[in-house]
Amino acid sequence: PHAPRRRESLNYAVQAMCREYRLVRAQVRGTWRSNNYAYARLPSWLGGPLTLADPAAARAELARRYLAAYGPASFGDLKWWAGWTVRDTRAALAAAGDEVVPVSIGLPGAPPQDALALAGDLGTLAGTSPDAARGVTLLPVWDTLMMGYERASRVHRLVAPEHYQRVYDGSGNGTSVVLADGLAAGVWEVDGAASMTVRIAPFGAGLAGRWAEAEAAAAGLAKAFGATDLRVERCPEPGYLADGPRNAYLSPISLCAAPGS
Repeated sequence: PHAPRRRESLNYAVQAMCREYRLVRAQVRGTWRSNNYAYARLPSWLGGPLTLADPAAARAELARRYLAAYGPASFGDLKWWAGWTVRDTRAALAAAGDEVVPVSIGLPGAPPQDALALAGDLGTLAGTSPDAARGVTLLPVWDTLMMGYERASRVHRLVAPEHYQRVYDGSGNGTSVVLADGLAAGVWEVDGAASMTVRIAPFGAGLAGRWAEAEAAAAGLAKAFGATDLRVERCPEPGYLADGPRNAYLSPISLCAAPGS
């Protein structure tokens, strides 16, 4: 009769130990949809104990790593992503010194924007062909690309202004999105495991002439998950996430159908 209470107490203790950096979720048990995790002691999982770092040096290193992954990015992007104050952001960039340089980036439909990048990446960025972003890709909920910039940078860079509320809800949650040449062209969701149905809802003509690429991306997803049967469905343009329930970003098509669809 006391088993449920013991389970609640255990869950509370495990969560508290994770917040105190004693435990970490090490591996998912079951299928890719499972919420059952195996836990491990953090030092064992890392291969050694955590060491304390100087806060100022740690912020400078985090700024470097952020720009290495997301640069070019704006000052506001780094401040928002790291959760810092303006003062801490300026200090971190100053500590990085000549490793960080100002650049200007051009985005479709928008004027050039001031941004920051690592000096060591300039050669690679300058030599990157626009064709590098070509293709159709299915990204999951909360994908790091879609969540790596503040709202002002997401518009034009990742999604057209008129489709922003179909990709992000009022809390900033990014849904599962279809990228066409690096820009949001629709949303998608999946049902099933061994027999998988992938539903894709394009934004207007966002996938015009690209449906075969979308189906190929869905096939790659099914292969990665070990599905033995795949069905791809084309759905009407979805409504805004804010018009659906609180968790609409988890299923942006079935939970957020456009009026009259």
